[in-house]
Amino acid sequence: MRKLLAPIFIAFSMMLPACARNGTMLRAAVSQGHKEAVERLLAEGARVNAGNYDGMTPLHVAAFYGHKEVAELLLAKGAEVNARAIDSQTPLHVAATSGHKEMVELLLAQGADANARDKDGVTPLRIVATSGRKDIAEPLLARGAEVNAQGKDSATPLHEAARQGHWDLVELLLAQGAQVDAQTYNGRTPLYVAAREGHKEVAELLLSQGAQVNVQTSEGLTPLLVAVGRGFEGVVELLLAKGADVNARDKDGVTSLHWAALTGHQGIAQLLLAKGALVNAQNNKGITPLHAVARFGRKEMAELLLARGADVNAKDREGRTPLDRATEKGNNEVATFLIQHGGRKSGKDLRTQ
Repeated sequence: MRKLLAPIFIAFSMMLPACARNGTMLRAAVSQGHKEAVERLLAEGARVNAGNYDGMTPLHVAAFYGHKEVAELLLAKGAEVNARAIDSQTPLHVAATSGHKEMVELLLAQGADANARDKDGVTPLRIVATSGRKDIAEPLLARGAEVNAQGKDSATPLHEAARQGHWDLVELLLAQGAQVDAQTYNGRTPLYVAAREGHKEVAELLLSQGAQVNVQTSEGLTPLLVAVGRGFEGVVELLLAKGADVNARDKDGVTSLHWAALTGHQGIAQLLLAKGALVNAQNNKGITPLHAVARFGRKEMAELLLARGADVNAKDREGRTPLDRATEKGNNEVATFLIQHGGRKSGKDLRTQ
């Protein structure tokens, strides 16, 4: 393939001015890992730090492809180890993204800034937290990478590792001083993001290191509320065992039992009720979990809630009963079940509501 590409590069480059021709050929040689060609082009005047349309220098290109020997040559010829592309990424960012450990180690040894930030405020360590490469995170941390560095989104490497479910990396970051309850601009903690993605083992690790189980986001959401809403029963069970507030409410007054009712997770609802969930809890609109199951036609959930003491004729702020909600949506099976258990309509004209 390299032999086939070479004539094309040469033919194209001959149409360019000498400086541009050398720069184009240099990047092509670097991308292919041709050390001898790189050395020859540099001797002929190719600029070692020349950037292309996106600001990527030859060293960026070598970092992307993992050509260590070529990178060593470029550095020996004066390549700027902390050169910035248009997106403000350095060769170290690129090497971290591509997962080239030896390249990362080389750049760090040559003075690469372990805490360089790109246009989004993301550091190489944050990038590695996404991929889960503990073996690359270790040399970054050894060279002073800030374990609690926040990007413009205010998330830390620990948030990212928890979101991706990288248990080993979460453990490493915590051991290096990561703040277990660090919060983003909207109040999300690493435990919240782990619960949101269903990573039970990571959530368990965070809790064992002192993570607060009931921290609320700016929307009033807790790890339990989001785990229930997304149907992660194992995470729900863990959080309840660790003291999660079963009746915590979000900014709309919605409880975990409301979410279980809305999503139809019977097993989760049973866990919540066993821990004291209020079966007749009303949100800010006066809607109870039974209103919710009636609206969405979940008969088995309605059976469970009534068996646990749900008020079959509870009224929301508009005066509607669960039976109103069921009939409004044409959920005849649930409507019949509610009638059999004393359910009544409010008498309101639902079409005008």
